[in-house]
Amino acid sequence: MEKSYNKNGLKIAILSMSLLQMATNAISSVLADIAAAFPEVSVSVVQYLMTLPNLFLMISSLVCARLAVKIPKKYIAITGLCLGLLAGVLSFLFHDSIVLLFIWAAILGCCMGATAPMANGLIAEYFEGKERDSMLGLQTSASNLGSMIMTFAGGYLALLGWHYVYWVYFLGVPGIILTLLFVPGKKKTAAVNAPAAEPAGKKSKKIPGGAFVFFAIAFFYMICFYVGPTNLALIVQERELGSSVLSGTAATILLAGGVVMGFIYGKVSEKLGKFTITAGFLALVLGFLLIYFIPSVPVLYIGSFFIGTSNTLILPQCMGSVTTEDNDQSTFLMAVCLAVANVGMFLAPTVTSLSGTIMGNTLSSSRFLFTGILSAVFMILSIIVLSALKKRSKTV
Repeated sequence: MEKSYNKNGLKIAILSMSLLQMATNAISSVLADIAAAFPEVSVSVVQYLMTLPNLFLMISSLVCARLAVKIPKKYIAITGLCLGLLAGVLSFLFHDSIVLLFIWAAILGCCMGATAPMANGLIAEYFEGKERDSMLGLQTSASNLGSMIMTFAGGYLALLGWHYVYWVYFLGVPGIILTLLFVPGKKKTAAVNAPAAEPAGKKSKKIPGGAFVFFAIAFFYMICFYVGPTNLALIVQERELGSSVLSGTAATILLAGGVVMGFIYGKVSEKLGKFTITAGFLALVLGFLLIYFIPSVPVLYIGSFFIGTSNTLILPQCMGSVTTEDNDQSTFLMAVCLAVANVGMFLAPTVTSLSGTIMGNTLSSSRFLFTGILSAVFMILSIIVLSALKKRSKTV
């Protein structure tokens, strides 16, 4: 019956440490400026500045999920947040080399890889049922909110010079303070009447077969989703819709879609169940196709909002679907899901090359059409796969 922690404080701490989870989006409004600063580098390579951190997130999240069995999640999260601050300082001070920018981006990826699975793991450890679903939605909402704040502020800081955008990583400071204050330094003790856990190494190392379905969904979804943030600045420039401030506003609205959906995710999930994933793909299709077919600023904002809502519909559902009764196993499985999703993020720029080959041109607008069609295919596949899983669960 022990409860040596402040539950509301813990919730706030989890949400605050999640503010840097999508920190790579902060530079979305200045990708065109970075490309101009390094004319010898191709646009697709510059786009990898946004996605390379996700590769390191994948590696560090799996490592940290295993470390969390022995080291309190609190200290792993704080270490990650400090790495985020370091990445921001180094990127601002040493930005004259594209190679150095990639190195600092890798450090940022380690920051996200340390904090994101700890936030998810704490939710799995301290919350259950509808409260857990609600917290997963709010946690994704917080990551979108943090990215929204950084992207919006970054658009204005870029007026001083594109490298000033890296100041936004100081948003991790509140997370460090609140994590120190409210996250328990030890694991939650099991209830007195709870059944004894299986010996370590048996249940925690085995990945349930059904989890692979949600790993795959997270992977393919992120390949599609990240085409939006990595191409918004480019399509604004291509269509001469406005400056980096407008690009930053569009990116902010995209993230705002994720924030808004996070507040109602629990209710949507309760109504649609696993088919919340299908709804997410539908939002993605609408967003990409609206932006492609109607070249105007208001529609760019509306389409961006739809794209953003998909993030909070699909990822929390995938995360929640792989949790089990074992806290350590849940932390690991959610870390795997996050890692796989971030491999998809890392590979998103390949859509640039694939779109150019299939569509016959290198226009960023064509990437929106191509990805909208691709998302529609995945939406249909999700209906088929999730229906099969539903029937299978009924027969078991």
